[in-house]
Amino acid sequence: MVEISGLFRKHILAEFEAARAAVPVLGNNVAGSSAIAMSMVAMVVGTEPVLISFDQQGAPELTSEQLPFVCLGSGQRLADPFVAFLKSVFWDQGQYPSLADGIMAATWTVDQCIQIAPGGLGEPVRVFTLSRPTVGGQFEARELDQTELAETFQAIADARLALRNFRVVDASVPLPPPPSVD
Repeated sequence: MVEISGLFRKHILAEFEAARAAVPVLGNNVAGSSAIAMSMVAMVVGTEPVLISFDQQGAPELTSEQLPFVCLGSGQRLADPFVAFLKSVFWDQGQYPSLADGIMAATWTVDQCIQIAPGGLGEPVRVFTLSRPTVGGQFEARELDQTELAETFQAIADARLALRNFRVVDASVPLPPPPSVD
């Protein structure tokens, strides 16, 4: 993480210097905004895949059971609470999602952000994974194809429908009495 952070910082400092030179022409906010960037790196360390995020100054943070997801970019303020919601619904016991569930959560989050803030975000949704196809095999990075994305969007539609219908009452199950008001 330290080596990658150092490499990022070389580029970050150069961008900050360029932004500083542009301040007289563009102003602080515009010049500074072009120099601000966050990144994430997925890689294999030893035998385990890891996800490391790097903030605007190149400081690294490793995902963990306490912080099992990272959002960044122009939709981060929208994505963070949505992913936290999905985590509380599907993985509230601290476990990591399966690869399929992680794909669904990431895809759903990006799609949700596009739907509610289309001005800064847009289609197409592209999803990449880092996984080991066979036990003991090498990790592979790959992009989901259109069929896999279609299946994921169908799973999202099914989940939305289940949420919409969670209040539908089964007539064979008696309803609990309403709370008493004293």
